[in-house]
Amino acid sequence: MVKNEDKSHPGNSDKLLLEDISRYFDCLLTDDEEKLLMRRVASATFSHPILDEARAVMGFTTIRSGRTVVNTAPASTSRHHVWNRIAGIAVAIALIGGVVIGIKGLTASRVADDRCFAYVNGTRIVEEDEVLRIICEDMKELNACLDGNRSDITDDMETLAPAALCFESQFDPLL
Repeated sequence: MVKNEDKSHPGNSDKLLLEDISRYFDCLLTDDEEKLLMRRVASATFSHPILDEARAVMGFTTIRSGRTVVNTAPASTSRHHVWNRIAGIAVAIALIGGVVIGIKGLTASRVADDRCFAYVNGTRIVEEDEVLRIICEDMKELNACLDGNRSDITDDMETLAPAALCFESQFDPLL
């Protein structure tokens, strides 16, 4: 609630105004109290960071003479704002155009190089049948290696299994 100012102490009215501004920022004032606070903020003669912030939030501007007035001009009518908006739209269009052109360029280059080729011992092979034959040979060789490794592991496990059973039987009475 906006309190009646005690004019006997000049600092009291300033303190009360700052308290009311704090309540304003906490959204604790009624509409009538906010209107009264706006008038008090506009007529305040002292300077304080909270008072300056309240003036900015309430839409006040300061004129060189030191008078404070409410800024009633809509922001969209200023030339600076219009040019900023036009520049923003132009930049957005340029970015979208750049992305579209970049994507088209990437897909166009991909279509041109969408061929099957392989390098074998430093030689480029471009015939698709030859490349597929090389891949099949490599896969057969890989499977043969895997089968050999699998049999080696199986042999090692068969060798180690009796030793493991013997070792475990020392601790497990069921074996």
